[in-house]
Amino acid sequence: MRFNENDMLEIATSRKPELEGRLQHRSPHNGTFRESAFCERFFKLVGNLLFYYRISDLSQIEDEPMGVMILENYSVFPDSTTNLPFAFELLFHDEPEKRHIFTTRTEDDMAHWVKMLQNSSYQHWRDQYDDLISKLNSIYDQKHKEASFMIKNLSKNRIQSTTFIPSRWPVTSNNSKVKPTVSEEDLIKF
Repeated sequence: MRFNENDMLEIATSRKPELEGRLQHRSPHNGTFRESAFCERFFKLVGNLLFYYRISDLSQIEDEPMGVMILENYSVFPDSTTNLPFAFELLFHDEPEKRHIFTTRTEDDMAHWVKMLQNSSYQHWRDQYDDLISKLNSIYDQKHKEASFMIKNLSKNRIQSTTFIPSRWPVTSNNSKVKPTVSEEDLIKF
């Protein structure tokens, strides 16, 4: 995928990350893991972009990211294939043989990273949006049906309560005559 490096740098430095922290990371190389094992990196999750930074020997984080992973079409889950504590795995569906493995310092950290990474894709938010629209439409349809039913019953009750008989004054449902506001004599004059 192509993207503008200056734009990515702007996003990495100017936007507040949803999550950031140090993780041990082992990245794949041609479907196999590099011999160097894990490297400590600083990660920043901004939207669906996972930036990673090199950490110097003096434990200083570099200013510019050394790379970015675009989190789309992927899965994140706790790692059960290695015997590492607090490990989780990031797997891109178009490259299933390439697994990124991360480790954290605590189980809570691992669970938090997994949850945040799972919820960061555009597709996740699109699905959430579609679900909310569906719920709103359902509520609207239900309220519309209730309102239609009430209007229908209200109209039916009005028609039943007042019956107009030609050449007579209106009669209510209990057969009592409604007093006219204009006398019959006044009507004949016109």
